[in-house]
Amino acid sequence: MLTLLNYVPAVSTIIIDGHAQLDGVHKGLGQHLHECTGLPVIGVAKNQFKNGVAKPVLRGSSKTPLWVSTAGYDEAEAIIRIQNMAGPYRIPQHLKHVDALSRGRQSATKRVWRNR
Repeated sequence: MLTLLNYVPAVSTIIIDGHAQLDGVHKGLGQHLHECTGLPVIGVAKNQFKNGVAKPVLRGSSKTPLWVSTAGYDEAEAIIRIQNMAGPYRIPQHLKHVDALSRGRQSATKRVWRNR
């Protein structure tokens, strides 16, 4: 991840798939990343961390929240940003796309099934 940041110009905030803060005692991936880079980090997780500090955020018509926590970023503003990200469903469209790319798929909305 840190090597990748050398190739991306002018990053102001990082959004990760995971927790930035865990339970107020233990650091999440986002907190470690913030400490290494000095960049603000917003963590977006699909599941709540037991006794975690992340705040629930509802998107679209979903009744299942995403869990948002931050490191070096205003929590209230992060929640608004995640709520306003593109896409009508629980998971923002950009996060779905990045997840698909990280798994070697070209697009989250267009699945290519290979013969097995």
